[in-house]
Amino acid sequence: MEKGKLIIVVLTAIDISIFTLAVLKISKVIKRYLELKSNGITGFDALEQSLARAIPGAVAKIAVMELRIYHTIFRSVFKRSSASDQFLTKHDSYKFFMIAIAFISALETGAIEIAVPDKYLTWKIILLVLTVWAWIYLTGLYLAVAQIGHRLRDDGIELQVGLAMKGFVPYNGVESVVEINKTSPAFKMGPYVSKDEPGVMYAMAGENSNVALYLNKEVTMNGIIKEFKPVSVIYLSLEEPKKFIQAVNERIQNQAVTN
Repeated sequence: MEKGKLIIVVLTAIDISIFTLAVLKISKVIKRYLELKSNGITGFDALEQSLARAIPGAVAKIAVMELRIYHTIFRSVFKRSSASDQFLTKHDSYKFFMIAIAFISALETGAIEIAVPDKYLTWKIILLVLTVWAWIYLTGLYLAVAQIGHRLRDDGIELQVGLAMKGFVPYNGVESVVEINKTSPAFKMGPYVSKDEPGVMYAMAGENSNVALYLNKEVTMNGIIKEFKPVSVIYLSLEEPKKFIQAVNERIQNQAVTN
């Protein structure tokens, strides 16, 4: 009897300890989130950084990415306009790519659903749910390209291709910015760092680049889950390449005069 009471006391103490640690972690996350928000960090970025205090960074990134996807779809459905100070990435060829993937996935899922016997109904339902989730995820990534682009800040360029890539290049790190017409090797969709061209990044959503950023030092861009390798050349594909080049050069000149 006494042994039973001891076990109950020990288990209760463990439960209380776990609950206390959870509360402490949650309070730290909330405190950190509020601190980041007060410092001007945007909502999702602040949430991701604060969650990384309680869980592994990669897990926090994946969890917040889900929220970013749903938020992007919500904005698109309810016609929420994007910020007017952005330079958006061209995504016409990306649209065709996404439609093709969705169509092929639908055919494959339909074929499997028909071919698999009904006695495996649970697995068929799981497959269907995973397929729908994948469509939602890909749709969110596609819509984000049309909503989230590059911005010129006071001290540099905030590079962002939808939710697939994000980074920052200071104006004093830009050697030159020029208009180009370059096709991605093997028509590969970006963003990605080229294996055949060390230090080169294709930061676009289609197969053609029309702007090249040449840097005087390497920078590292963030991907969906992890960081890309450092690069010193970044190829962009923009809706308004000439306007972007002019605006960047003006900012660089103004900073040079100020300094």
